[in-house]
Formats: sequence, structure tokens, C-alpha cells
Amino acid sequence: MVSYHSSEVEGLNLRACQSLGFLVGTGLSVAAAACLIPRALSRSDEIPGSLVARVNPNTAPVASLARLPGIGWTRARAIITHRERVAGGMPETVAFKSLGDLQRIRGIGPMTAEGLAPWLRFD
Repeated sequence: MVSYHSSEVEGLNLRACQSLGFLVGTGLSVAAAACLIPRALSRSDEIPGSLVARVNPNTAPVASLARLPGIGWTRARAIITHRERVAGGMPETVAFKSLGDLQRIRGIGPMTAEGLAPWLRFD
């Protein structure tokens, strides 16, 4: 017959409680993720709503342009460089009148421009 000291029993009980807590926490995390994944996937194709303003590439700062899908910091700076070159110090001159004009920027092709359509405005 095996006899346990009270401290050994307490140690076993503590490990059992920790294991149970871990299993319950893991189960709750998996359940929460399962509920949130369909919601996140359905939002990935949404067009920007009223809370997200469309960006005008003729006036937007580099940080706003860099957040656009497929742009990043390098292309955002190239957009600003191009618009400053075209404007030539004349603020009323517009460098980008349509999505097609964005294709003048290296790395922005027809597919990237088309993907930017919901996020841009030209006025």
C-alpha cells in the first residue's frame, strides 16, 4: 500500500487544478476564435465604410498612402515624388485624375490599381 504525505497530496491536487484550468482556458480560447473567424473573413472584402475616408493620392500624406493595400512606404514616397514633380510648385495641378494615372508609378500595375479602387477618390 502506498502512503502519501499531506504535502504530496496537496501537490497532486495543485497540479490537477492547474491542468484543469489550462484545459478550460484553452477550450474557451478555441471557442472564441471559432466565433470570431467567420466575422473577420466576411469583413476582408468590404469596401471602406463611412468611418474610413477614401484617400486622395493628390493630397494624402505618405502615412495614409502607405496603409493602402499593395502600396507600402516605398511606393507611397514614389507617389508623392511623382505628384510633386508633376505639380512643379503649382498646387492646382493634379497629378492623378484616375486609377490609370497611378500606373505611372513603378510597381503599380493594372491589378494593384484595380485593388485600390475602393480606397481612393480623385477630386
